[in-house]
Amino acid sequence: MSKKTRYKSYKSSDLQPGKWAVVTRAAVLSWKPDQPMPEFRQVISDGGMVWVEMTEAQMVLGRTLENIVIVSHRWFSLDHPDWDPDEKGNQSSKLRKLQQLLQDDPSIEGVWLDFVGVPQGFNYGERDKYEQAYFRYTLDNIKLLYLTDRKSVV
Repeated sequence: MSKKTRYKSYKSSDLQPGKWAVVTRAAVLSWKPDQPMPEFRQVISDGGMVWVEMTEAQMVLGRTLENIVIVSHRWFSLDHPDWDPDEKGNQSSKLRKLQQLLQDDPSIEGVWLDFVGVPQGFNYGERDKYEQAYFRYTLDNIKLLYLTDRKSVV
């Protein structure tokens, strides 16, 4: 069985292999489509993240994230996956689809999406050593996360 934890504040030293950052349903539904989705650290600061702990074996068995949507997608720009400042059609189109999915399916409790599920670099600040290790772990194990999913969004 997986364990879910919510932290009241963000400390990068809390990032651990086997803990996956899942954005709550309420957080995704609260985001405004006329603004870019918030980055990982902001979602945590806003209280919109839960941490799901699971072993690799639990991930492979696929029972851990039954009510979580895992999103696989292409980024619109290097800075943001769902906000292209030059192309109005690529501004929050994914967010609007996610929000519609959540409205249509009340059994979905949360969403894992790379941009909000791992600490970003580039224009969002440098990753410290804990964030970098977590980022690397996520990249190395994301295939297992996709295997667990029963409600994919591509």
